[in-house]
Amino acid sequence: TFSRPRPFDREVFLRIGDYLGMPLRRPAVFLDRERVVRRHLHAFLLGEFFRDVYVPGQHVGAMDAYGRMGGFCGKPRTVRWERRSPKPPVDGPDGSIPLSGQFADFLGSLGNGDESALRCYVEFLLSETSVNLGTSGWEELSAFASNAFSQAVQDWDSEYEDLLDQWKEASSQGQANAIHYQLRLRHDTTVIEALADRQFLPRYGFPIAVLKLRVTAPDEDRTNRVREEDQFRLERNSLLALREYVPGSQLLAGGRLIRSRGILKHWTGENIDTAIGLRGQYTKCKNGHLYYWTSGAAIPDCPFCREPAGQSPVPYLVPQYGFSSAAWDPPKWSTDQELVGSVETVSATFTPAALEGSGYTRQEDFGGVEGLTAFYREDGELLIYNRGDKECGFAICLSCGYSDSELKYGEGRVGLPSDFGSHAPLNSPRYTRRCWRANVVPPVLRNQTLAAREVTDVLLLDFSQCLGDQQADLALVTTLGYGLHRAAAKMLQLDGREIGVDTTPAGVSGQGWGALLYDNVPGGAGHVRELLEYGEELLELTREVLFVDAAHDQRCRSACLDCLLSFETQDAMHQGNLNRPLALSVLSNLLDGKEPGAHSTPNPDNHADAEMEHAPAEPGLTIGERQNRAKANRAKSGRTRR
Repeated sequence: TFSRPRPFDREVFLRIGDYLGMPLRRPAVFLDRERVVRRHLHAFLLGEFFRDVYVPGQHVGAMDAYGRMGGFCGKPRTVRWERRSPKPPVDGPDGSIPLSGQFADFLGSLGNGDESALRCYVEFLLSETSVNLGTSGWEELSAFASNAFSQAVQDWDSEYEDLLDQWKEASSQGQANAIHYQLRLRHDTTVIEALADRQFLPRYGFPIAVLKLRVTAPDEDRTNRVREEDQFRLERNSLLALREYVPGSQLLAGGRLIRSRGILKHWTGENIDTAIGLRGQYTKCKNGHLYYWTSGAAIPDCPFCREPAGQSPVPYLVPQYGFSSAAWDPPKWSTDQELVGSVETVSATFTPAALEGSGYTRQEDFGGVEGLTAFYREDGELLIYNRGDKECGFAICLSCGYSDSELKYGEGRVGLPSDFGSHAPLNSPRYTRRCWRANVVPPVLRNQTLAAREVTDVLLLDFSQCLGDQQADLALVTTLGYGLHRAAAKMLQLDGREIGVDTTPAGVSGQGWGALLYDNVPGGAGHVRELLEYGEELLELTREVLFVDAAHDQRCRSACLDCLLSFETQDAMHQGNLNRPLALSVLSNLLDGKEPGAHSTPNPDNHADAEMEHAPAEPGLTIGERQNRAKANRAKSGRTRR
C-alpha cells in the first residue's frame, strides 16, 4: 500500500472497508442510443466496402485495415526541404477517384438497389436497436451515412489544405520543414482514427487516444544492446497519461519504480525521423480566459469574451505515440513515487461565438431552476494539458525524445534544465554517452505544454444567470460541478470515471462560471445526453449528495469520503475550491425558488424532512423508476415544482 500525506489517501487508508463493502455496479448496454448504433453500422459498411478493395487472402493489421487518411483521400505528400537545395514541389492530383470518393459512391448507392445479402446483414445488425429499417428505410439510412461521411472527410480535408497552403507560402527552410512534419503526421493518420475522431466510426475497441509508457533496460545477454521490458504493459487514456507518464514522473509498477524520461518518436521505440506529435498554441485574454488554436500565424481574439490576447502565445504538443523511460535508467526497487505538474482541461465548445451557430441543444430553466441554462453538444472538444512543475512547459530533444520539465523560459541552450545539455540518448544503455555534440545547434523544442485532444459528448450547466453576485465564485461552481458529477453517476448507474467534470467560463460576458460534464468515453456514449431529460431529478440527487444526512451536514465543513472527496477531487480540495456547505445552501435555495443572492447558511434541522424524502438512490432502480419515485414523494408531501 502506498499512501501519500493527503486527505484522500488518509481517509481511504483508514476506511478501506467502505470500498470493499460497496456493491458492484450493474453493466449496461445502450441499444436505444441511436448514434452509437449508427457508428457501428458505418463501421460495418466501411468493412464491406474494403472487402471488395482487397484481393482475397490479403492480410492487414487492425489499425491499418483501411489505410492512411492521406492516401484514402488522394492528398499529395510534401518532402523535407534539404539544405542548399531549392524548395521541393508538391505533386498534383493524378486524376483518379480516391478511395474516399469511391466509398461515398458506395454509400449513395445503398438507397438505389436491392442488395439483398447486404440488407440481410444490416437488418440483423440493427435488430432490437433504435434504428429500424422498417421505419427509416434504405434511402434515409443511405442519406444519413453519406452526409456523416462527407462532413468527416471535409473536416479533415480542410485542416490538411490549410497546412498545405502554409507550407507553400513558407519562405524559410526551418518554417517549411516544421509544417512538413505536421503535414506528414496528418497524412499518415489512419482512416480508423480520423473517422472515429469525427464520430463517424466507434472509437472504443481501438487504441485511439491511448498513450503508452515504453520501459527499456540494458540487455544483460548482449553487450551495448537494449531490451524492452515486456512485463510492464503501461497504457493509459490521455487524461491519466498526462498525469502519470509525463517526463520526470515516477510510478510504481510490479513493485518497481519506473521513471519517464521522454517522448516516444515512433510507436516501435525506434529513433525515426518523424513528427513526435501535433502542435498548436494557447494564450490567455485580458480577462484571464485560456483558449487555444491549432493553425494560422495570427493570434485570434478570445472566443469567450472577444477580447484580444493578454499575453504571448505558448506552444503545446500533443504526443502521438506516448512516453518512454531511458535504457540507462532501468526500473529499480523503490517507493519514491512522484508526479510532475497537474492536469487541467479547457473546452471551446460553448463559447458565445459557437452558440451563435447550430449543432447544439439548449434548455432554459434546467430542472425548474430559473436562469439555469443547459447546453449540450455531441461532438464537443476538450483540450487536456500539463504545463510541468513550474508551469513553464517541457524541453524536448528532437534527436532522441529526451524531455524534462522546464524551470524558466528560454531558447536553444539558454536556461535549459540542469543536465539536459549532457543527457544520454533514451535508447543508450550507457549514461556517459552524449546525445548532443559540442558546437552544434541543439535540436530542441523549448517550453512545450504537453496536451491531448478529446472529442466527446459535452453538457454545460451555465450558472451565470442564476447565481447573482456569486456567478464568479469558482469554488462554489466547482463544488456544484463535482456534486452533479457524483449524482449523474448514481442516476445512470455508471462508474464515476465514465463521466468527467470541469469548470469553464460561461455566460455572454464570460465573467461567470459553468459546470462542464462530459462522457469520459472515447467518442462519447450518450451518457450526459440522458441527463437533459431528468434535470429536476439530477439536481435533487445532487442535493442529496451534498447533504447525506443531518449528522454529516453538521460534521463536514469542506468535503469528505461520504460526499465529495475522491481521487478526482483531491486537487480541487488542496487548492481550496471545495465548499460543500455553501454549495448545499445555494443549491437548496435555487431548488426552493428563492431569489439569487438570498443564500443562507444551512440549518441541519431544516433538512429533516428532506432527508426522509431524498433518501439515497437504491442501487437497483433505473432512471425511469427513480423519476417515478421522486414524483410520488413530491405528490405525497403536497409540494410542486415550477
